[in-house]
Amino acid sequence: MFKSGLILGIVGLILGIGITLLTPICVPCLALFLGLGAGFLANVFEKPMVQNRAVKSGAYSGAIAGIGIILGQVFGALITPST
Repeated sequence: MFKSGLILGIVGLILGIGITLLTPICVPCLALFLGLGAGFLANVFEKPMVQNRAVKSGAYSGAIAGIGIILGQVFGALITPST
């Protein structure tokens, strides 16, 4: 669960910084898609037998990836020169 969340969280951090420099309005959509991908990867890595465990694992890893993306947007906003 944590492995997929951290992998996509770091990817989201980097993409969040880069996309915020270009257009910050696209980052929330990126958070949705990377969170979905993190949840899918969590269930591929762990292969839970019970659906309840699969939902919890996907939600936790998606939340971890979302936190990485939000931090990327914050860092990107701090780097962006104000005009």
